[in-house]
Amino acid sequence: MKTRRKWLIGGLAALLLAVAGVAVAQLPNTLNVSSAPSGTAPAIRASGIDANIGINLIPKGSGTVQVSGTPITVSGGTFTSLNVNPGPLNVTGPLFVQVGSTAVLKRVPAVLAHNITPTGNVGAGEDTVTSYTFLANTLAVNGESLDLDAIAFTAANATGKRWRVRWGAGATVVLDSTSVGFNNHAVNIRCIIQRVTAASQNVSCMGQSTPPITTGQAWNVGLGAGNSSQLLAEDLTAPQTIIITAEAGANDDQVVRSSRVVWYPVGQ
Repeated sequence: MKTRRKWLIGGLAALLLAVAGVAVAQLPNTLNVSSAPSGTAPAIRASGIDANIGINLIPKGSGTVQVSGTPITVSGGTFTSLNVNPGPLNVTGPLFVQVGSTAVLKRVPAVLAHNITPTGNVGAGEDTVTSYTFLANTLAVNGESLDLDAIAFTAANATGKRWRVRWGAGATVVLDSTSVGFNNHAVNIRCIIQRVTAASQNVSCMGQSTPPITTGQAWNVGLGAGNSSQLLAEDLTAPQTIIITAEAGANDDQVVRSSRVVWYPVGQ
């Protein structure tokens, strides 16, 4: 009797396993867990007959999906909390944040480059003291823009000093102070480059100095002292450069202390 019972139990187990195996074999998509050699990470991979297969992590009951012990919570199909410490958090698509207490989401701007190493002119002639080159299609959507801010100073002497900003592959002058007797001045330069089309952009630059420059010695531009606005035709599908130059008589008559470029998305 015991032998017969064992045979029945064993047969039933084999039958259940066989049925389960057939059921699993009929599923087109599955997961594979791959080991890895030392120095590399093991992987969980989706596999199956479909060209595109997602991976759905479904905890049971009040359980959570965790990364290094930190739960990743989801509400309404979106992540409600994700702590990345230490960062960085690499996002290949647009990143949005909620503005204030509203439910409105806005795209996040980004600092593309910065420099905090003081750089001055060298002797006479026009010298580049700040330069940033942007990849092709940095401004890929009409309305996107770049903001350049620079903090500078001039030496305490009456020598004529000239600040210029040049934009694009053609190095077009978009701001020119002309030769002015900046004497121990703090200087701020700001430029905005906004895409109109792939082949046109509005460029606006402003230069300010403290204390104000002497009356009659204005920053030489078309729309008034210290301002310039132009519609230019650089090809934004190609790399472009913005530079600040300094022209004076002796080393470090003009020095850029720091600068940065911020990319701004189109308003949503």
